[in-house]
Amino acid sequence: SPAYLVSTPGDLTTSKYTNSSDLAVTPLLGGNNTASSFFVIRHSDYASQASVDYQLNVPTSAGELIIPQLGGSLTLSGRDSKIHVVDYDVAGTNILYSSAEVFTWTKSGKSKILVLYGGPGEHHELAVSSESKASVIEGSSASITTKQMGKAVVIGWDVSTTRRIVQVGDLQIILLGKYSLKH
Repeated sequence: SPAYLVSTPGDLTTSKYTNSSDLAVTPLLGGNNTASSFFVIRHSDYASQASVDYQLNVPTSAGELIIPQLGGSLTLSGRDSKIHVVDYDVAGTNILYSSAEVFTWTKSGKSKILVLYGGPGEHHELAVSSESKASVIEGSSASITTKQMGKAVVIGWDVSTTRRIVQVGDLQIILLGKYSLKH
């Protein structure tokens, strides 16, 4: 993620970006003409192995958003940490936000491919700045919800052990669970 290299770390906080004081968040805000920001989430008590449900409240190019927008909550499990992205550029397509972590992305011909992953039992949400409809082109559409909200299509899903692919315009989004990364 090239934008990560030019982002500016903000102050660690337990009250600004989540609804749980059990979590600490360090923002890495966009710099050098990039809007991409990264929000590093971890336990406030670094020895904690608890699972904490939370909502994320972040500034985006579409305004301040509480994630997930489609309902439910996000989860930080055990000694895990997460990097949530906001206004993340994938070859010219704006990922308004993603609670799932970015594994990689590439451009292949006229297509763009974004690979996201999450842990077992987690719920995640992604918004793509696009008025194109989202459609599941591989795998089960069970537990995948999509909704057009303003100028973004929002996709919510429960992590699965099998790979699923969602198409939005020329962007293919590959949804993986940590177990499906082993295959």
